[in-house]
Amino acid sequence: MIRGNFDNTAGLASSLCICYSILLGKSRQDLNKIILIVLILILIAVLLTRSRTAIITTVVVSIHVYRRFIPFKKIFIASLILLGSLFFININSGLGRLFVWKCSVDMIIDSPIFGHGLNGFSKKYMYFQRNYFEGHSDSIFKDLADNVKMPFNEILNLLISFGFAGTLFIIILLYLILRDIDRGSLLFKCLALATFSIICFGMFSYPSRYPFSWLILIMTILESVFFERLFQAAFRFRGILFGVKASVFVLTIFAVYLQVKRIRVEMEWFQLNDIAGKALNSFIEKKYDRLYVIKKNDNTFLYNYSVILNKIGNYEKSKSICLSLRHKLGDYELEILTAYNFLMLREYGIAEKIYLSASNMCPNRFVPLYGLFHVYYQRGDYDCAKEIANKIVLKKIKINSRTVQEIITEMKTYLKAGS
Repeated sequence: MIRGNFDNTAGLASSLCICYSILLGKSRQDLNKIILIVLILILIAVLLTRSRTAIITTVVVSIHVYRRFIPFKKIFIASLILLGSLFFININSGLGRLFVWKCSVDMIIDSPIFGHGLNGFSKKYMYFQRNYFEGHSDSIFKDLADNVKMPFNEILNLLISFGFAGTLFIIILLYLILRDIDRGSLLFKCLALATFSIICFGMFSYPSRYPFSWLILIMTILESVFFERLFQAAFRFRGILFGVKASVFVLTIFAVYLQVKRIRVEMEWFQLNDIAGKALNSFIEKKYDRLYVIKKNDNTFLYNYSVILNKIGNYEKSKSICLSLRHKLGDYELEILTAYNFLMLREYGIAEKIYLSASNMCPNRFVPLYGLFHVYYQRGDYDCAKEIANKIVLKKIKINSRTVQEIITEMKTYLKAGS
């Protein structure tokens, strides 16, 4: 079975920009009909993805290639018009990104030198967003807040993870690779231009999440730093060439072994998750327990496992996994699941605290308030329950759904019965 999701075309758009850059680099030396046709097809595909970041990237890369033929003043004016028009096409999305960048800057200020560590954004960002709304309950960004996974800017992501020290090292490395872009071989020029497109794309998105971007970066570094010197030495000393071939062969075999092992585990998890969607029982729990030994460091698996345990009714075990996962992942959905476990275990004080945390993470959501209503109702605090019910009924709907309508209907029924 093959499944795909085209709700977010960032990965496809990023790959298209890379391919466009490589072909554009080759076209400077050999522009034939086939290359021209493919370039046009890629540009059409970029437009069909409706990715504003991809449009900006292709324009910037094209300007960079033909910058000698375009006056700087025209480039500057055209860039301002392009950025402004793309921003106002979907102003809410643009404002949402500005808000994410604002909270990201707060994270950088909190730990500027060495950052928050690897995956620092996913660990802590939602807590910074929560803290912001706790102090700015009437913010214009309240209706735009979402469960954010990435900062939509790779430089900010680097600064959050590694601070100014680590980011400066990476920037210097990229500069050393790209500074002689016009002096290298045709292959290097094309790869360097592709790397430049990744950097441009990374100003407004997250190309580092996709393997194709890493493949291009690795190839560019190897072509820039190692290949030429390595092969010069290899032709002088046959033993070096044999050693390189043997090392590559052994590493390839080992990498294939690890990947096959990982694929088998992923397939087993996929099949188990499919079965769990139809029937939940102790057999499913035992299967998940066995996978847990292998995938206990996989945050996605841990969250999925805690959901299964919650549905089975093993709230204590689900709560334990959620609490351990909260140290590695700041996430709205995880907060909701954790709070629900505490609610079902009748630990109302902690459930209230976590539901409030989730509500401040995403103030436009209904589920945290619905959870708070049940906390207050179950512990007998009917005045607070009525207050929350009124707040839910009067709350502005950002995205309508069946769940939202069911919550509002239930609250209206409760208020009507209470009156």
